[in-house]
Amino acid sequence: MTLSLNNGNSSKHQLQPDILPLLSRLLALEGLIATMYKEVIQLSPQIQKEKAEAESRQAKAERAEKGCNRLIAIILEYAKSQGVKSYDLPYLKHKSYDQLCEYIQKNWPELISQI
Repeated sequence: MTLSLNNGNSSKHQLQPDILPLLSRLLALEGLIATMYKEVIQLSPQIQKEKAEAESRQAKAERAEKGCNRLIAIILEYAKSQGVKSYDLPYLKHKSYDQLCEYIQKNWPELISQI
């Protein structure tokens, strides 16, 4: 720190920090922040694209699940109306939409019109 007079006529001495090292640190920090900001800006479109793709995959999976649940409900309802117990049916929950359609075509062709 340097010792300087606050006022030429004043008898008070005031301590002032040496400002050059402080300015140097601030400039280095500013440069680091600017670099980080640029990196975030460059990644932003990529992040938005990945987010949109993830949302699209999730929506597609939800639609597929709803479709599968609909087919399973149709199969179970029809099997019940035919006197078939649900435990006599194969496990349908892990089948894909296409596999369920194939199962209906092979085992319950009368349900094809409901698909």
